[in-house]
Amino acid sequence: MAQKLQFADKVFTVSNYSLKQITSCAHPKYIKPYYCGINLDVKKAGESKDRKRYFLFVSAKRSEKNFLRTLEAFIRYAKEEQGEDYSLYVTGLDQGMVKKLRRYRGWDSSVIKQRVKIFDYIDAEQLAELYQNASVILYTSKSEGFGLPALEACFSGIPLIAPYGSAVPEVLESSAYYIDPHSVDSICEGIKAMADTKIQEDYRKRMLRYEQVARKRIELSDENFVKEFSQTK
Repeated sequence: MAQKLQFADKVFTVSNYSLKQITSCAHPKYIKPYYCGINLDVKKAGESKDRKRYFLFVSAKRSEKNFLRTLEAFIRYAKEEQGEDYSLYVTGLDQGMVKKLRRYRGWDSSVIKQRVKIFDYIDAEQLAELYQNASVILYTSKSEGFGLPALEACFSGIPLIAPYGSAVPEVLESSAYYIDPHSVDSICEGIKAMADTKIQEDYRKRMLRYEQVARKRIELSDENFVKEFSQTK
């Protein structure tokens, strides 16, 4: 792929982070970032008191999403904070993956049976509903070229635990609660902090304030992309 990029007239990518990743291994003639929009039909979530008490983790089957560390962190949180009744909702795991996960050293059947709800494939409508009802989105990816779930959370008005690294800080700036995705301790501390409804509400307000900035940036990026792409022969 890197060799082919040398012959491209123009390369369009989704973030400054991905631009740096590309230029570290290739030197295309011209490269420019344009931010993504989202396809998910999201709606604003209600106030914290109206939401169901669960953390939502999306697309757990993909290894870069960092589900194993996140699961271990949630199990640790569930054992240490026995008075809390938060659950973990997970999408993208079929029964075959669940069987493999049972061999993981951090798997705790008692906690998972009581506090973890696993979904296989779900459609866009079901996913939008999960976003709308969630208390917090757990987005602990090890690497992201952009981070669409981050924007989906932003436009839903849902607080987000996110990785400080790759493209996510570029996408969400200071509106997310950042953790080290390579540290179970850091993820667990993030879960403990965001289980506090006052902290949730603070980050929810940050999300709602930042949403208009994100929308304007995407609209401007779309306009510029269409203008530039139409000139490409």
